[in-house]
Amino acid sequence: MTVIGIEVVDAAVVAVRDGERVAASPGIALLEASGVVVGDAAAAQARLKPVLATDRFWSDLSAESHAQGAAAPVSHAALAHAHLASFWRAVSQPGDSAVFALPGAMRLHQAGLLLGLSRRAGIPVAGAVDAAVAACAGLAARGTVLHLDVQLHQAVLTELAGATVLRRRRVDVAPRAGLKAMYSAWAQLVAEAMVRRTRFDPLHQAATEQQLHERLPGWLAELARAESVDAVIETGAGSFAAALRREQFTLAAEAWYAQLAELVHAGHRA
Repeated sequence: MTVIGIEVVDAAVVAVRDGERVAASPGIALLEASGVVVGDAAAAQARLKPVLATDRFWSDLSAESHAQGAAAPVSHAALAHAHLASFWRAVSQPGDSAVFALPGAMRLHQAGLLLGLSRRAGIPVAGAVDAAVAACAGLAARGTVLHLDVQLHQAVLTELAGATVLRRRRVDVAPRAGLKAMYSAWAQLVAEAMVRRTRFDPLHQAATEQQLHERLPGWLAELARAESVDAVIETGAGSFAAALRREQFTLAAEAWYAQLAELVHAGHRA
């Protein structure tokens, strides 16, 4: 029997067992006629079937909010339940229990709804903790700690302080500084470079747009080690490539970084 830590944010639900991350499932659902598809399976088709895809059910968790695209309305709570139940089945063993790490921007009624969904999914909940507090638990108490969490649709800055024990003091949100906006800017950068180099636009077709977004994290990882990367898209007509420099990605995300900087500076001033 193990206590599994589960961090719940709109970008992904993440499981930790014995201090090691064991799984992560993207916060995406696909409202197929045959039923709801969640996680990696939904992410693999999100741009092939954009009308059926939704990724706001965690950030806007509510029994009253509904996703578009389904034949019948589906609440965000129902999608969160489907995602959570599927994820728990994949990561748990008989006798396991869960402790949730919840973002500071999650409201009290949303946390209560999450606990109710957990009970419906058969998840034994041992407790819940603020995600920023959990992330900073290993730090010695000090005057002030700022924890920045960049989620899919927003960025959350949490101020913690304490002479002997760190406690959450305040939470600020930048609602347009999420990962989705940044990745969209980088996808547009790659597409424009390919159009200039080859006259091929990977965003023009759903299949190549899906491929671009799936390969983007790998290109970014390569840019962490090198000054440039060759972005390649495969199609039935052949391969299309464009060379991009690290500084181009930095410039494309400049407005996004500025929002994060302002959020942190505002925390410092406070």
